[in-house]
Amino acid sequence: MASPLRRCLSRILLLVSARQAPVVALACVVLAAALLFAGLVRLFKGPHVFGDELFYSDAATSLAQGHGLHVRGESYGFGPLYPALLALVRLVATDQPSAYSWWLTVNAIAVALTAVPAYFIARRLLAPWWSVCVAALAAGVPSAFYAGAVMTDCLGYLAAVTAVLAIVLAVERPTATRQVAVLAAVVVATSVRTQFAVLYASFLFAVGVRWLVDGRLRPRRPPMRQWWPTFAAIAGFGLLVAGTLAAGRSAASLLGGYSDLARGYPIVASVRWAVEHVFDLALYLGLLGGAAAPLAWASLYKAARSGSARHAAFLATTVSATVTGLAVVATFSASPYGLARLHDRYLFYVIPLWLVVLCTWVAGGAPRSRRFAVLSGIAFVLFVLVMPYGSLIVPDGARMFDGTGTAVWANLQDWFATTYGVSGRWALAGAAVLAAVWTVVVPRRFAWTMVAVVAVSFGAGGAIMWKRSIDDSNKGVFRGERAAIKGWVDAAVPGGAEVTLLTVGAARCSSSLWRHSFLFTEFFNGRIEEVPYVGEPLDVGPPTHQLRVTPGGELVGIDATPLASTYIVAPHGVAIVGRQLATGTRAPLVLWQTPGTVRLARARSDADLLREACR
Repeated sequence: MASPLRRCLSRILLLVSARQAPVVALACVVLAAALLFAGLVRLFKGPHVFGDELFYSDAATSLAQGHGLHVRGESYGFGPLYPALLALVRLVATDQPSAYSWWLTVNAIAVALTAVPAYFIARRLLAPWWSVCVAALAAGVPSAFYAGAVMTDCLGYLAAVTAVLAIVLAVERPTATRQVAVLAAVVVATSVRTQFAVLYASFLFAVGVRWLVDGRLRPRRPPMRQWWPTFAAIAGFGLLVAGTLAAGRSAASLLGGYSDLARGYPIVASVRWAVEHVFDLALYLGLLGGAAAPLAWASLYKAARSGSARHAAFLATTVSATVTGLAVVATFSASPYGLARLHDRYLFYVIPLWLVVLCTWVAGGAPRSRRFAVLSGIAFVLFVLVMPYGSLIVPDGARMFDGTGTAVWANLQDWFATTYGVSGRWALAGAAVLAAVWTVVVPRRFAWTMVAVVAVSFGAGGAIMWKRSIDDSNKGVFRGERAAIKGWVDAAVPGGAEVTLLTVGAARCSSSLWRHSFLFTEFFNGRIEEVPYVGEPLDVGPPTHQLRVTPGGELVGIDATPLASTYIVAPHGVAIVGRQLATGTRAPLVLWQTPGTVRLARARSDADLLREACR
């Protein structure tokens, strides 16, 4: 009689050898990615992207406490789905620090689950095992490090790739059901991040591209009545815009918190940024993947023109999603809010599509004509050479956070300079030449090396960004990692109490520890509702308001309304009339209980308060 262990092994072998093996492998990819990322996010000491993380955490905590989607008492104004999901976690978490750990775990799971829609997108063109490869790469993109930040990127990645899957299916066979599925998927994605409304434009654009690419479709065009969901969606949007204008508001108000971005953009600068983001995509794909892209795209176009509905639909969707995505990112980079940097943070959801293009070409034996491969390689090298390397690829943490595709080269350039005396620009140019040559001479049996290089590049870029972000999260604010230490304010006040955090800004005593003590205290303590300031504001985080000190020692607003708060946190050295309850952070900060109206014990002016705070 076989032992239980042998029976178990036999069943596993039977399963692996069966048709379900790729699906089992996909499940393993999702599980492995979720466990890996969930383990990595546990290394984060706290938030490191201010004030984005404060926006989402404050909104989630406010919603969980029954106050609606508000941030420091102001309207939230962004996609509601992510803070709503965080609020569900906060309802079951014992405290804010515990909720933070689970919030990051939710991010990790969202990135891992993106492998599923990526797999089904790939299955339109690829065999099961190649589709598993695409799924694994989609889950392992360098941008997965965003799981370590309480931000919309990870859930947005899952929602956007799912919407792209719906678009691929609807463009391939535009039934009414599939059109409704596109609309629903885009609505969900938009509720995570407003910019994803552009995915519906991608769908409409893709339908047009499909008709242009596949000439055989035009004589067999679906009846117009079949398009009623799309016509209804367009009409509904038109009525929404008309109603908004009739109410005396601008159409830009539909963008909520992003309404400030709805203004004129310089066309030339936007086009330039679009081209530079194409360069960024080439770097993101490991350079070799970027060099091979023109050959892969040409092969995909040939298959689409030959009459393959799946290839035509996929080509149309990939072109439209990339073009609209580049348009959104380029206009943002050209705006004053773009900070003159690359932003593949808002574009990496198209990476799974490019992975499918590359893997389809490689799986088909990397077909190419020698002449076209040579011309494509030369064009690629020239393209790399004309890019403004010095402004796009720099070892700056903020730039690399937004432009993850540059991380590997930004870190290699100093090494090349110190080790070989070669500038990063020329090292990149040399690598581009090698990549271009390899796309010309690589034998078909070794075409898989291009996918391997992409995988290695993903691993290297991810490792760089995970380490940088983990290190950046350790600000040394607290004397330990226990929840009671981080949530020191919540632990000292009764349930339901509201606390005011008084920030004091003075250049002579400002430091990273000082600044982050305020921010971390607010982040890890859900009872903090108001964050007014005296002196200079922190210039980070959600909206806040200014206070001043009266000659009688009262703290009042600009309209002379006294600050009323039973509990207030202030810097050590600021004496407040009341009872001291607790201290926290290394700065340190002090929690006071007051009679109701906040009055200072010694300070009689803003200058007095600033001196006390800086002691």
